[in-house]
Amino acid sequence: MQMGMGLPAFLEAARHGILCTSGCDIITSNGGDLIGQLRLGLQDTRVRANDAFNQRGEMPLRLGTSSMDALAWGTINFHTHPYDIETVLIAGRPVKRNHRLVGVDYGKARAEAEASRNWIVNTVLRAKGTLLPPEESLSLISLEAVARQNMRR
Repeated sequence: MQMGMGLPAFLEAARHGILCTSGCDIITSNGGDLIGQLRLGLQDTRVRANDAFNQRGEMPLRLGTSSMDALAWGTINFHTHPYDIETVLIAGRPVKRNHRLVGVDYGKARAEAEASRNWIVNTVLRAKGTLLPPEESLSLISLEAVARQNMRR
């Protein structure tokens, strides 16, 4: 709307059963506030969905788009990154605080992931002798070296 490109498509997409997402673009003009973008999208969807009532001087009995719908646009419909969510409470108990899961030993999780990676690499190497198919079958000569380097990180 800021750039004059039309109205958000949340209302029309929902009418066709399409799951919407939301994100922040051109943050130098609009800021990076995803919650603000969701609020604006929700307001636009509600005003357009209820315009016929308003034109007749009536109030709608029910809002078709909920705050939970807007929250889904910015979270579970996956157009954001988990780091964008700072805090999550479930039944009043924090499970995420300061962008990190509560009670997770990140060092241990990384060590377990690296051990799993090493097991997979070693198993493939024992069985096949190489991590990738022959270079001539890929037409990309450097893939094996890149894959090995990435597996060491």
